Amino acid sequence: MGNREFGIFISALRRQHTFFDEQGVLRQWTQAELARRANLSTRQVSKVEQGAVVDLRSMLDPLAHAFQLNESEKAELYTIAGFVYSNTPKPPTHTRAALELFLRQFPYPMTARTILSDFVAFNTYYQTLFGYTTDKIRHLNEGELGPNLLRFMFDPEFDYLTYIGGESKWRKDVRLSLQFFRARTFRYIATTRYRQIIEQMKHFTAFDRLWDLSSNDPHVELGDPDGTPTRPFASVHHPEFGLLEFMPLRVPPRHFGPLLELIVLVPITAREDNYQRLRASIQQNKLYFFDERPVE
Repeated sequence: MGNREFGIFISALRRQHTFFDEQGVLRQWTQAELARRANLSTRQVSKVEQGAVVDLRSMLDPLAHAFQLNESEKAELYTIAGFVYSNTPKPPTHTRAALELFLRQFPYPMTARTILSDFVAFNTYYQTLFGYTTDKIRHLNEGELGPNLLRFMFDPEFDYLTYIGGESKWRKDVRLSLQFFRARTFRYIATTRYRQIIEQMKHFTAFDRLWDLSSNDPHVELGDPDGTPTRPFASVHHPEFGLLEFMPLRVPPRHFGPLLELIVLVPITAREDNYQRLRASIQQNKLYFFDERPVE
């Protein structure tokens, strides 16, 4: 990522922070406030955010101190700026065995994805919930795009429009998902995998149109501080089991590392009968694994 993109990232991070001024009014951090906390000049902060600093190295520790970043977050800051943080702790590693144990121990639909929404694995509950037949899984593995969640939403082979409950609901859902994808993956836009995903997804007319309409703002308010999308629940219209509603929860990244997202769909009690029918249809909860596609 270049200096300009790093500057946009710092600006977005600054805008997420607030402070109480001398009158006790809660305000968003200004460049002057960030400069004060980082022991830098306002001009220096301004140049960082404009991407006008030639060598960012001397700025990274002060900025990390101002934002009160932990070791993992500081390592990420250095990486975004194009440097290696020498004190980087060894990140959690997700082995196939650890993922299998985790995804099989709960009777809920669960999926593991990379930060760019490439499927790593999902369990039988998730597979049945969204109708992933053997043929559909095979199709999801094909081509340069591979098993990406955006593909599932836009490729007519997967009938996502049917499962989401009609075109109006589909349009609203995918636009929110695109905004969420852009905001969460903004720091990875320079990676080969990001460019490959967007290039391949633009073959779908509906994606190309909605992508141009969705926000590219990295600090758009889309979720809780842990990154959970702001949705009261997720609904699925299963052709056999009827309407199913879930509360989507993310497993904290400290367990499997920052580049892997584990999503758990916890059923809402109002639709418990439908969910029990789904659960009863599954004799054994198994895992389906895909080949991982690296972010870089």
